[in-house]
Amino acid sequence: GMLFGIQNFYERWGYITAMATHEMSVDAANLPTNGAVAEVVEYRAESHRDAVLSMYASANTARTCAVVRGPHYWTEFEKGTDWSDPADGKVFVGPDGAPAAYVNMAGDPERTCVSESAFADPAFAPVVASYLARRAANASHDKVTLLSPPDAPLAMYLLRFGCVHRQSTARSGGGMLRIIDLPSLIGKLTGYIGDRATT
Repeated sequence: GMLFGIQNFYERWGYITAMATHEMSVDAANLPTNGAVAEVVEYRAESHRDAVLSMYASANTARTCAVVRGPHYWTEFEKGTDWSDPADGKVFVGPDGAPAAYVNMAGDPERTCVSESAFADPAFAPVVASYLARRAANASHDKVTLLSPPDAPLAMYLLRFGCVHRQSTARSGGGMLRIIDLPSLIGKLTGYIGDRATT
């Protein structure tokens, strides 16, 4: 089982903290503000959901503990980068009029902070970086922050501009796991690891 738990509570049911949090910051002045541009629109479920789900799945299919999103229940970004942050989803429109990338920002005027992002085409990474640089400059923010693992596509692209990456693991709370059925888990892992070993 997995949940995001409050501190000093879920341990009584056998949960332990099992996920780190990541924060990567880049000096906004190092990002190109005059790079390629694209039309950027507000995320709308009726127009963008399928494309965003596809980009999300492509970026996260191989990532451990990534949330699986299905079109039957996921419709929109509900939060920004924290429980108290409103979502601020943006979609980048490609030359063909189709969604080519997206970011979900913290709806917080005090920072330029990305909670998640993905691309249909990696060539759109410079377009997103340029957008973030302009957004930070317009708000007089000196940093662009990503709350994503260092192997996320946007994080990997931004490495070239210099960054500080911080990984934190809480003593209690946060992303927590417990093993409910150990024999079943071992059985599933055995098949999975065997498949990985042969590829």
